[in-house]
Amino acid sequence: AMLGKRAAALSWSQLSPLAARWSAPSDPTSGPTCAQSRLRLFGAKESDVRVTLYRDNHAWCPYCQKCWLWLEEKQVPYKIEKITMFCYGEKEAAYKRLVPSGMLPALSIDGRMITESDRILMELERDFGPLGEPLTLALALALTLALTLALT
Repeated sequence: AMLGKRAAALSWSQLSPLAARWSAPSDPTSGPTCAQSRLRLFGAKESDVRVTLYRDNHAWCPYCQKCWLWLEEKQVPYKIEKITMFCYGEKEAAYKRLVPSGMLPALSIDGRMITESDRILMELERDFGPLGEPLTLALALALTLALTLALT
């Protein structure tokens, strides 16, 4: 509430209904993207899902985020498996059997396991088409390499 030019803090009773409204997605499967989602369908049937994204539990990993955003933008139906990051503890044994290094992200397309975020995006493009200009263009590859080198 505004009092003249000064703002008064909201009370807990005023904040409570706001928090309840924003705390959970209205439809984590088909609604707006949400870190709590375990399945994204975009109108497809669950039996049609060909992709599983293995990402960090809290949606903090930027390499996981770029794969996640690609799937969302392209609206490819996918399942989400959340994996513990090394900095937070032991990797899940089932994940280590799939990806011995334990690195994130990883993605499965029709049972084919892919690691490394740039490679994941190229495989997604190959199977589902590009979002815009294909990543295989020389310029896109050069920019990706430059960005990777700048971040290391």
